[in-house]
Amino acid sequence: MALNAQKTTFIISRIKNGVEEVAQYNDYNGTIYWYSNPDSATDFEDLELAKGMLQVQDMMAKLTKQDVTFKLYQLDAETYEINTDGERVLVEEETPTEETA
Repeated sequence: MALNAQKTTFIISRIKNGVEEVAQYNDYNGTIYWYSNPDSATDFEDLELAKGMLQVQDMMAKLTKQDVTFKLYQLDAETYEINTDGERVLVEEETPTEETA
């Protein structure tokens, strides 16, 4: 089993009164909550969904005359194997071999 992988997700934040908070999306009831702890952020796997959520939040802020700025962040994560010395293990890609008849 190979756990080597790369993953990209997106995070929405807002700045209100000089404080930046991240969005946590509750998909059960469609509510967004705002937290100052970055670990509380919902990682959106789809860029278009994240952009849509940001746009809705921006429209709601304008409608309610809030002085808020929104940002979209990209989070790139990579998982790879290390050896007992803490060094990355290089994984060679397997090249397909042609079967001879």
